[in-house]
Amino acid sequence: MAGQPDAVGFVGRDEELARIHAAAAAALSGQARLVWIEGPAGAGKTALLDRAVGELTDAFAVVRAEADELSAEFPLSVARQLSPIEASDALGAGLQLLEGIVELQRQGPLVLVVEDLHWADAPSREAILVAVRRLGQDQVLTIVTSRPENPDVDGWERLRLDARRCEPIRVGPLTVTDVIELASGVTTLSTAAAERLHRHTAGHALYLRTLLSELRPDQLAASEGELPAPRSLAATTAARLAELPVEAQSLALALAVIGRPVKLAIAARVGGVEQPTAALEHLLETGLFAWRHGDTGSVVGFAHPLLRAAVYADLPPLRRQRLHLAAAAALGAADGLAHRVAAVDGVDDALADELVAEAERERSVDAAGSAARLLLWASGVRSPGPAADRHLTDAVRLLFHDGQLARAAELRPEVETSGPSPARSLVLGTLDWEAGDTAAAEAELRAAAESTAPGFAAEATEANVLLARLLALQGRGPEAIVAAERALSTPGLPTRLEHLAWLGSALGVLMRDGGPASVAHLSTRLPQPAPEVPADEVDLLVARGAINYFAARPAAASADLRAAIALIRAGAPAAELHRAHYQLAQSLVLTGDWDEATIHARTALEIVQDQRLVSLRVQAHCVLASLAGLRGQWTEADEQLRLAADGAAPGRVLEALMTPMITRATIARARGDWAEALRAFEPLLGVAATRSGVRLPMGTSLEWWSMVVSAAIELGDFDEAARQLELFDRAAAERGIDLSVQLLGLRGRLLAARPGATLTDAENAIGLLRQAIAQETQETPVLTRIELHRWLGRLLIARGGRREGLDELRVAHRRLSELGAGPELARVSAELEAAGADPGVPTVSPLSALTERETDVAALVIRGMTNREVAGELYVTEKAVEYHLGNVYAKLGLHSRRELRALAHST
Repeated sequence: MAGQPDAVGFVGRDEELARIHAAAAAALSGQARLVWIEGPAGAGKTALLDRAVGELTDAFAVVRAEADELSAEFPLSVARQLSPIEASDALGAGLQLLEGIVELQRQGPLVLVVEDLHWADAPSREAILVAVRRLGQDQVLTIVTSRPENPDVDGWERLRLDARRCEPIRVGPLTVTDVIELASGVTTLSTAAAERLHRHTAGHALYLRTLLSELRPDQLAASEGELPAPRSLAATTAARLAELPVEAQSLALALAVIGRPVKLAIAARVGGVEQPTAALEHLLETGLFAWRHGDTGSVVGFAHPLLRAAVYADLPPLRRQRLHLAAAAALGAADGLAHRVAAVDGVDDALADELVAEAERERSVDAAGSAARLLLWASGVRSPGPAADRHLTDAVRLLFHDGQLARAAELRPEVETSGPSPARSLVLGTLDWEAGDTAAAEAELRAAAESTAPGFAAEATEANVLLARLLALQGRGPEAIVAAERALSTPGLPTRLEHLAWLGSALGVLMRDGGPASVAHLSTRLPQPAPEVPADEVDLLVARGAINYFAARPAAASADLRAAIALIRAGAPAAELHRAHYQLAQSLVLTGDWDEATIHARTALEIVQDQRLVSLRVQAHCVLASLAGLRGQWTEADEQLRLAADGAAPGRVLEALMTPMITRATIARARGDWAEALRAFEPLLGVAATRSGVRLPMGTSLEWWSMVVSAAIELGDFDEAARQLELFDRAAAERGIDLSVQLLGLRGRLLAARPGATLTDAENAIGLLRQAIAQETQETPVLTRIELHRWLGRLLIARGGRREGLDELRVAHRRLSELGAGPELARVSAELEAAGADPGVPTVSPLSALTERETDVAALVIRGMTNREVAGELYVTEKAVEYHLGNVYAKLGLHSRRELRALAHST
């Protein structure tokens, strides 16, 4: 808010301004930068921000968002100040905000200002982070101000500490020289007098400005003795206001109670001020207030929230109450509720009823955060008892739905002291689950789910939904199905809970009967082919894609998940976007689309970091580790596996147990270390599993078991290989998973490999391998297809069919070369050489010299995507794509997309 020019102006901060200008210069050159201005309340963050932005406006357009103490109650209220946003979730809002920034950039360089991020609502903080993290080669300078108490707000810490992208500025005390300059508008200070004032205020900018406005020049100029002004800002501010005319004081007190900038006429009505303009004139002379004049009249407020807090804290209780009642009358029914709550003496059940009614209206328009705030107020003014407790638990449930998990956790002590009820159990169970205490969560959720207490049917249903998912993720399928079916039998089940209940039910069937049965079960609810699924059922489509993966149908999984991602990009809810990208990456590893798999795994990992989700971090790192291992990038593989291990949460879900095992074995297989591949599965299949009673989960694709059998064959333990092969066959039949191609190939390989194998055995083995190749489908993993040709080629050569055998080996060699599977390619090349054939010089991909992001951009351009489509695929801006594509051209000596595609297709 602009104010009248005051006697005490801006001083110092030359180094800070220079660093902001340097960041701006980088942004102008096409390297987006973040400036993080941090300091305690009143340190001068806003003054520095305003000066810096004022000096940059000739080169930049400015878009500004400002949070205040009320912002946390209104989801996405701060983010929507920067750009129009229709999404209701943080990730979707962040991606829409990024689109808005892209459009604004088309008009020139841009400064995004977010003031007082610490006060912003959590979805806004996450959404803005999503957008800012994806700014790369963009002419955008983002400036954020925040207090230092909790710098790691919703994952910003990682970006804040990235020296390549962020310029952190700590606003510290002003110097003695700054004090002399600051005071020059009031009086001339000697060094000794300035040192005394500096010592008294510790260089705190707001304290200095307040004292310079409040004290006489002779008081300031003295170099010895204690300053006569009080040391506290509150007392100093009160003393300054006490000198003003009564109407000016009344206007100031009204503004303190209203708590935000407001029209002068409204503030005057609250304070009973008859001549508000004259009163405002006196307030502005103090330097404690600011104003702006617009088309609808003057808007006035405190120059800094600390000043407002100081005045409000000094108000006597009775006058504060009267002013709150006056504010309630002046601001209208909805805006006045907060002031009526602040004015309550004890309890007011009638007001509680109004708050609950307003909360219902807010809930009806999906404003869960606002509804939660109103219910919390209602719980505070309601007579103690079950009704007040119900308001509290309803409020916490709404906070869960709104994504305000930290705020919900803060209210746990109050929930624990409320009376026993299914609602209380539901809230505590949800909090326990979020905290990782699954045993406590199950006990509380089960108590809520099985309750028949009248009036708590909705809580019991929601508890059943959550319980179903918790039990399913622990592998307890039958129990999960029972809980999900209880929820689904509820008449009028809300859409959100109906989808979650179906997910719990499908996961339960997955864990009880296996993937194919689960897909069939979910398809009774979602029978449409992927392109026909409506946007509001995208979460079910993601679930079907994920379960298709566990049904050993990677191609079907890819179709579902690609369609889901397209729906989300078009505006569908983005809550499951991280799962869609991760599961698609897993599926693409099997189908052989490794470049695209890498892109989706990296994207999933970025989304997990943006949203501070940990449930899929392990799996995303595992996909990247497997791909690196298959390509022979051992350092990268080991690093990604280490990152996966660091993020693991043992015992929480089976997926987090299985994926690292499979990844470890995949890397060992690529290295040719078959003993290590077997050891990777020891916790699941070996002696350790037998002793601990671990049972192979039904919810697994079983694709990995081929590695177990192959390892035993390679190590010469043919009896163990036969035993594992029969277990594999039995497990596939039990789950209804069609793995006939893999089983036929392994049987043929084992038959030929056994010591003493006869000519008939060899012929039968060749027949089994050919039968397996004939039965291949699009769902057969690419490495399985390659191995079948390799095994068949080796066996044919050994039987004297050199020409036909070489043809089979060359098929394997060509496909491995296309994949970039370096270690396995080297082994097949050696086999070709041993058979007297020239394998040729292995081709090195021209993209191998590119960075990760350059590789991703190049891969998508080669597929025929435009820059805009590539930007959408990677969730970055078009300028970033243009930058990376320019680097690709420079490194490869190319000039066009056509040349890039030609180069890729020639290798």
